[in-house]
Amino acid sequence: MISQRLVVEKQVAIIYAGVNGLLDDVEVKDLRAFEDGFYPYLESAQPAILTGIATKKALDDDLKGRLTAAVNDYKANFLAARKEKKETAAAR
Repeated sequence: MISQRLVVEKQVAIIYAGVNGLLDDVEVKDLRAFEDGFYPYLESAQPAILTGIATKKALDDDLKGRLTAAVNDYKANFLAARKEKKETAAAR
């Protein structure tokens, strides 16, 4: 396994999600897959959040609100895809 450094703004985003209970409904075994998809999602769909964290070096109420919404949006799609995958596998 090749270790890659995770930029601080992505670290802040995932730590914020974890400590604020936003990932409580994601199974522990699925957390790596969540992260692997969440970072590209932030980069492509929500780049202003990462830029804001990097620029402000703090999470103000606006960034917290946008980050919470981004986590919840991505998580909804992630969990739906996981559920569909499990149902497809069970049907076989």
